[in-house]
Amino acid sequence: MFSHFSRTTLAVLAFGASGLLLAAPSVAADQAEPTPPTPPTPSGPSAAPVTVPALQEWRPGGRDFVLKRGAVQVQVDPRHAGQLADDARTFAEDLESLSGREVVVRVTPPRPGEGPGVLRMTLDRSLSGRGPETSRIAVDGDVTISGPTSAGVFSGTRSVLQMLRQGDRIPGGVADDWPGYAERSLMVDNGRKYFTPAWARREIRELSYLKYNQFRWHIADNAGFRIQSDSHPEVVSPEHWTKREVRDLLAYAKKYHIEVIPEIDMPGHMQYALRTHPELQIVDADGNRNANNLDPTDPAARTFAKEILDELVPLFPGRYFHTGGDEYTSDWTRYPVLTKWAQEKYGPDANSQDAVLDFTNFLDSIITSHGKTMRIWNDGGQGGAKVRANRNIVLEYWSSQHGGVLAQEFLDQGFRIVNANRDVLYDVPGATPTWNNLDPRKIFDTWDMTRYHDWIGPNTTQPHAKGVLGGQLHVWNDSPSAATEEQEAGRLDMPLRAMSQKLWESPLTGGWDALAARAFAVGKEPQWKLLDGSTQNLAQGALAWSSARERPDCHEAMLVDGDERTRWCGPKTGPQSVVIDLGRPVDLGTVALKWETAFASGFSVDASDDLRSWRTLHSTAAGDGGLDVLPVSGRGRYLRVAMTERGTQFGYSLREVQAYARGALVPAQFGASVDPAIVLQQPGATASSTLTVTNASAKATDVKWTASPPAGVTVKPESGTLRVPAGGQATAALSVSGVNEPGNATVPLSVTARSLGESVRLTGADLVVTVPYGKLSDAFNNVSVTTDENVNPPGLGDGFDGAGSSYSAGALAQAGVAPGTAFPVGKVTVRWPDVPVATANNLVANGQSITLNGTGDTIGVLSAASYGPATGDWTVWYSDGTSTKVRLSTPDWSSAPPPGSTVLAAMDYRNNAATGRTDRRTQLFYQRIPIDPGKTVTALTVPAVSKSAVRGAPALHVFDVSVG
Repeated sequence: MFSHFSRTTLAVLAFGASGLLLAAPSVAADQAEPTPPTPPTPSGPSAAPVTVPALQEWRPGGRDFVLKRGAVQVQVDPRHAGQLADDARTFAEDLESLSGREVVVRVTPPRPGEGPGVLRMTLDRSLSGRGPETSRIAVDGDVTISGPTSAGVFSGTRSVLQMLRQGDRIPGGVADDWPGYAERSLMVDNGRKYFTPAWARREIRELSYLKYNQFRWHIADNAGFRIQSDSHPEVVSPEHWTKREVRDLLAYAKKYHIEVIPEIDMPGHMQYALRTHPELQIVDADGNRNANNLDPTDPAARTFAKEILDELVPLFPGRYFHTGGDEYTSDWTRYPVLTKWAQEKYGPDANSQDAVLDFTNFLDSIITSHGKTMRIWNDGGQGGAKVRANRNIVLEYWSSQHGGVLAQEFLDQGFRIVNANRDVLYDVPGATPTWNNLDPRKIFDTWDMTRYHDWIGPNTTQPHAKGVLGGQLHVWNDSPSAATEEQEAGRLDMPLRAMSQKLWESPLTGGWDALAARAFAVGKEPQWKLLDGSTQNLAQGALAWSSARERPDCHEAMLVDGDERTRWCGPKTGPQSVVIDLGRPVDLGTVALKWETAFASGFSVDASDDLRSWRTLHSTAAGDGGLDVLPVSGRGRYLRVAMTERGTQFGYSLREVQAYARGALVPAQFGASVDPAIVLQQPGATASSTLTVTNASAKATDVKWTASPPAGVTVKPESGTLRVPAGGQATAALSVSGVNEPGNATVPLSVTARSLGESVRLTGADLVVTVPYGKLSDAFNNVSVTTDENVNPPGLGDGFDGAGSSYSAGALAQAGVAPGTAFPVGKVTVRWPDVPVATANNLVANGQSITLNGTGDTIGVLSAASYGPATGDWTVWYSDGTSTKVRLSTPDWSSAPPPGSTVLAAMDYRNNAATGRTDRRTQLFYQRIPIDPGKTVTALTVPAVSKSAVRGAPALHVFDVSVG
């Protein structure tokens, strides 16, 4: 069936693996390595099948089910075909992906003596006592899956898939299973970051496989409005979901018994939707509009909100619609318009929060008019003096910091709540090393559903307190570029499994390591595959476990995310290990380890089929870090790196673990570069560069290289073949033309070769063709200055830092900076741009080139970084055709400048489009680029740091350059 091993569909690769787990490891007493995730497992025929979450009850007995050769039969009870036929087809689709066999669905009554090899589905109303998602799996030759509802039967099919993921046999017996909590959810922030439909469909399948039943879809926030709106098309982000795509996803979610709960956040978190409606923004006591917040007292604002909700709420068939309601302000005295409006309506004792709560109840009336229940975040349901949030609203309890109401107090008031504890259940890629990083060990071993965010003190409820609906994991994208959608899925992998078990509440001993071993056994959902195609690195996207993390942000998933910039880090308090599930037993040929600075001098690479007995593939006591490409020979499904001796004073840190089948090419052994990597082209001219491909392997390799120039750019030749000798390199000459307008064009070059019968990408490089702007101001693309009277003028966009911040014109003036102000530094004078306030006055550096003409020993740069420092290479071009590169690190505009920095101006405060004046130091910097005094400078290429200013990501801003 398979001619090679690719990391495409784990489930198919894993089907048929037998002898799975899960007993105590066989480790000699003198071994220093930590144990892998191996829970104690009962032996013998009475052992319950392994699932995630674990089964509630198992009664052994009856004949084993054995999947026969040939077509598999799924039989639907004809009495319930109307309720179960669609689910049977979904079950069959997943089972085909899992087994690689044909699965036939038939509507037919059971016939004695047909087994083994038949899977039956039926309803049994007598099982309703433990809820609608109860399932019973009876195994006696055949398998009968029953439940009181189709949801229960479908849940049972997930258990059977997990059992068959481990082999073609299910032991005889009866499993009764049911959830502990009714609502089990994952929330995804699609407002700040666009996720593709393919990603959402895969995540829905994964949620279903792990017995979740809700997908919380945060569609709109300050950084984006990600759904089509016909009533207000002006609020929609360029990257958004069309209504057709939404309907398709809803149908897909229904197929997998996942309820989609959308969220349109209001009246706060609305910066993107309000960017074209400044008239609807609330005005503070100083007359400044808050770019994030709708004015709930404005009838036009209420009409705006109603029109959006009346259009979008009916699109979603589920029970709930979420309207946010969180983080409206941290200073309720800042908006007297709220207090005035509330007191006019509710009397002199009313407060500003009453106005927002009135708006909340107004939204609730819209949602309920469509037959749905409204949900909001807990801080949106509190604080009023005269107005209370309607008690039919469901609160997602994320924070006690905002408002100070405990979870039990909300329950006592009659609210229903969902545990969304921000300390434990939040993942915010790129936010901080110490918090907002999901940790499955913390979720499973130290937290439970009675514990809520405890900022103000102990915050608990009784187990299954009345009104507690369930729990929810979250992935937030405050820094949208901090992780790809594939990386975010990986960060969720093991936490989803930990949370699933917590919400199911079935008996399980052994802690997180026990559950992790179960997670390895059942793997990922049957149709799982990488979104961007296959790779022969069998570890990429796999489930990963570690003995410990040194820091919360060192996710195990970073070992297998295909990104050498991320890392897992383990503490130095003893030996550490990481274990990766390759999906099925594989004949391994190469394992590649990319170490961070904190490498292991003593380590072994081991393989196992069952997590009990391990075969050493490689061991060393003389590791030196860097990249280890290790030839190995051995077979196993599980790969372990056991680290026993530290090579530095630090702990252990690995960037990537890669695994390849015997005979596969290893991309880490190949490299590609172009010289020069940036070519300066004058309009109508031709530029040249050279592609070099290197091969560090022990075998000469024939490779194919291909250029993919954008429209209007010509590369000659566009492709070719090279034979790259072992340990050597080969080159190809390139010419490029056709770029006529100022700006940059990037030409990706890809290098591929045949490996295990298929074409694989080995490496690649980018050739940047740059045509210089006539002067720096022609390239300005960012507004960085606002007045104190108008902190959110038209055209500000995301501001200087991507978060709505800007320099204050008033603060600049106090520091002696006005349009055209000169700053002489030695032989060079740089100037503050002589342009009006609230217009573009700087270049966000992304590799653009600027025409210069002069001689001297210095190019002076007036600059600052947002979310800095911002580091990159500046390229100086000379009239004789030569160029030089200089690397500079530009300090952050608001952080303490590093020693040696030249601060041209320092201001006491800055502005923010949402909050107005912010008392935080800001600065402007001078930096020097040394140049050859014997040559004439013709152009300067700035570093390629970022396409735009994005919150949380470094950006380099250039205000002026001058030669002297």
